[in-house]
Amino acid sequence: MGARDDEEAERFVAQQRWPDGARCPKCDSRNVAVRKRRPDRRWPQWRCRDCRRDFTAITGTKWAGSRRCALEIAAVVESVDQQVDQSAEGSSITAGLPASERKVMAALRRRPLGATSAKLAELAAVSPSQTRRALRRLEQRGWTERRNRAINDGHVLAPVSLWALTYGSECISALRYLPQQPAPMPPLPAPDAVPPEFWHLFWSGTSGPELRISEDALRIAGSTIGSNDLSAEAWALATLPLHALQTLEQIRGYQKGDAASLVACEIERRTTARA
Repeated sequence: MGARDDEEAERFVAQQRWPDGARCPKCDSRNVAVRKRRPDRRWPQWRCRDCRRDFTAITGTKWAGSRRCALEIAAVVESVDQQVDQSAEGSSITAGLPASERKVMAALRRRPLGATSAKLAELAAVSPSQTRRALRRLEQRGWTERRNRAINDGHVLAPVSLWALTYGSECISALRYLPQQPAPMPPLPAPDAVPPEFWHLFWSGTSGPELRISEDALRIAGSTIGSNDLSAEAWALATLPLHALQTLEQIRGYQKGDAASLVACEIERRTTARA
């Protein structure tokens, strides 16, 4: 709109309120007439020929009685209209999405590096078959893609097929209008939990918040020791139980190299400290 003066702003506000012409706010009649502008009136007036009431473009609105000038009110009205248009556009994008696809997209948003279809079914609380169908339909829209990768699954490199969002313009618009669902965070005893700053290393299979040192020590060791996160590696060497490090040392891939040296040094340190 970008009104340059109050008169232009007054016309804009009136047009936004009554696109098909002025109507009486009291009786909704179209039988109205423009009144002659009086010097003491801040807005143009109409008179309803049916109920004999005078009104302006802001009568019966939150701006009635406001001392804001027409330019300020027009700027606010324009801003609200733009937000409504954007919301309508986003709603039209997501309106045709079945519930299963919405849930799968919400689960994918929680796994930016990708996840298997089985893990997405668990996160979205949707059956595996429905999840696979939803992923294929989202792929046809261009919102998801499948990537084949080899990941470190505790002690071996395992080939997996991971699904991830493409984050194209339509995909991003749809995500904006999907309900935000925070990831469930069950309370864990601190000594048995993986610190949150290292959860990014567990982006397939069991997620970081769900891992227990007492039950998943070897899996945690394989994903942290030898990783590019030196802080996670130091934490694992200092925290994980000795038996996990000893088992890791016997696994192919940890028998030589920097990771193997670190594991051997930590085992020797703890064994010496016990003696």
